[in-house]
Amino acid sequence: MKPYLIITLLAAIAVTSCAKYAPDLVSKGLRPLGTSNPAGQATDSAVLPSFPIQSANYYAAGGSQPAGCSVLPLYGDTLVFPQPATGDDIIQPVNSPGPGKYFAWPAGMVLDQHSGAVNLTQSQAGMRYAIGFVPNGTTDTCISTLIIGGAAYYDSVYVLGDGDTLALPYFNANAGLANICSVPGACTFDYNGQAAARGVIVDPATGMIQLSKTTGKGAGQLKGLFGAVPHNGATAVVNIAYKLNDGSNNAPQQIAVQFEYYDTKSQVAPGQLKMMEANTFNAMQDALISTSRNARPPIIIITRKN
Repeated sequence: MKPYLIITLLAAIAVTSCAKYAPDLVSKGLRPLGTSNPAGQATDSAVLPSFPIQSANYYAAGGSQPAGCSVLPLYGDTLVFPQPATGDDIIQPVNSPGPGKYFAWPAGMVLDQHSGAVNLTQSQAGMRYAIGFVPNGTTDTCISTLIIGGAAYYDSVYVLGDGDTLALPYFNANAGLANICSVPGACTFDYNGQAAARGVIVDPATGMIQLSKTTGKGAGQLKGLFGAVPHNGATAVVNIAYKLNDGSNNAPQQIAVQFEYYDTKSQVAPGQLKMMEANTFNAMQDALISTSRNARPPIIIITRKN
């Protein structure tokens, strides 16, 4: 079973040779909300509490908030972009919900628990977050959603023997958004050469990762990211720097991507595949990627055959 999860992106840039594996999750629905989160997300290093049983996507669609939530944490828009800045670009809530504490799910947003200030420069971009506010003296979690604009990649398995040779980015946590890189000059990926120096070959104009070349199969390459002879389970995390001519005004950004290599797809741990499937399905549904764990870095698994 091999659905093509990025048809709209492929059509946008006229690529027809790239296919991407992810088992069919449409019939399974969203995964249950998680019960635990890693520590250290907020600036005061407080432990992030479990995500409330109510869904942030439900709230965003107009569902009822808990009774104690008369004012929600708001940031002026549901989509914000990091901006060029001498230091870190930080935004504050545009309203005052009163005294209390702020939290965000999934992990990846650098958020001051006391003021609600979000450090856009240090946060993981290209993600949808739920921001929760717990008023002092209550146990109610008042939730709004916030997307930090930027590029991301789906958690996916690519089988080189089946012609799966390109990994495409998507943008602003919106699976249906037309690829902004289809406009000439709109995107610049790996502008500092950092990814290429590690052996990850990224098209500078589109952000497509050329997987065959990344494994050392490009013309004139002696070895790729995983060395001259890749071995099963080889893993590398590589930063890809990029600039987008959109609401971010070409602010320097980067995304860390985790690459893994296996000879065959069957050698990938079933538990890992299940986690990746859930992340990909949620991203395709424009939902929170995860509420129980850090959803980054995205994982790209490269195999030679099924």
